[in-house]
Amino acid sequence: MKKILKDQNGGIFGVFNEVKQVANGYICDGASYQTVVTGAVTVEEVADDYTIPQPDIEIIIPPKPTLTLEQLQKQLEELQKKVI
Repeated sequence: MKKILKDQNGGIFGVFNEVKQVANGYICDGASYQTVVTGAVTVEEVADDYTIPQPDIEIIIPPKPTLTLEQLQKQLEELQKKVI
């Protein structure tokens, strides 16, 4: 069995083979997780093939510009007048 270290909000720090509680936190596969930094955590056992859930990826495609070439040219001219 593997173990996961979770914060108070359910966030997972990682999947570990070895978790050891020490005075100021946990040692997980050689990495230190100090509770003064992480806050309160819980340790849960999970299956050996457990993977951390990944959020769905949302791809946002910006809308295509609807300005005509003439409108863009007019905007450019107005900006140039402000710069000069």
